[in-house]
Formats: sequence, C-alpha cells, structure tokens
Amino acid sequence: MFNDKSIQSITDASHLVLSVIPFPKDTNPGGIVFGGWTLAQFDVAGSVIARREARKQNMSLVTKAVNHMEFILPIYVGDRVSFYAQLASQGSTSYVVDMVATAERYSGEGVELVAKAAYVYVQIRPRN
Repeated sequence: MFNDKSIQSITDASHLVLSVIPFPKDTNPGGIVFGGWTLAQFDVAGSVIARREARKQNMSLVTKAVNHMEFILPIYVGDRVSFYAQLASQGSTSYVVDMVATAERYSGEGVELVAKAAYVYVQIRPRN
C-alpha cells in the first residue's frame, strides 16, 4: 500500500483518475457520506488504471476483489474528493490497483487523506 509520510508523496506516486463532489443523497442520516459511495468511486477509479493495461490485450475486465479498504476520515457533502491510483502488480490476467482518496474540504479546512483501498481486477473476453 501507499506510504503514509504525506499526502504529497501519495499523490505524486500515482495518477489522479477521478474527482467528484458528493451530494446530500450520498449521505447517511448523520450527514456523513455512505461508505458504499466511497467504495463505488474507488471501483471506478481503479478500473481506469486496470483498463489501460487490459486494452493492450483487447480484453475487458471486471472487479474480482477488494483486498483492502480503510476509511480514515469522514467525507461530507460538498467536499471535493479526489481519487489517486497506481498499478501495484500485474499477473497474466489480473491487476492489483492501490488507491487513496483525499478530500478538499468544502469548509476550507484544507486537504485530508480520507480513505485507502486496493482492488483486484481480472480480464474477461469481451462479448461479441
């Protein structure tokens, strides 16, 4: 997984693949963004990196597993959440993608590391 030394070192070692702002519909009754929303965004972000490699072999891919998921700080409505990803390892038909999410706080409190994840994607034959 990524090194925790600083957000800068994390984001420099990977690619920004997605930025999104959650809305009230994405929150629980306490006003915090659902964990499932974060998982879904990670899935999209990770697939961008894995898809680049799968395309080289003219293959499609699907999510196989979430190897690691860590919620570090809450995400709130209006935060700009950025997802950074890098290819951690590659097998003959599989890809492990390490990711982090940062939140630029709507309240103006700066940028914070809010979550980490590692997803596994596998190649499948495209449908004709």
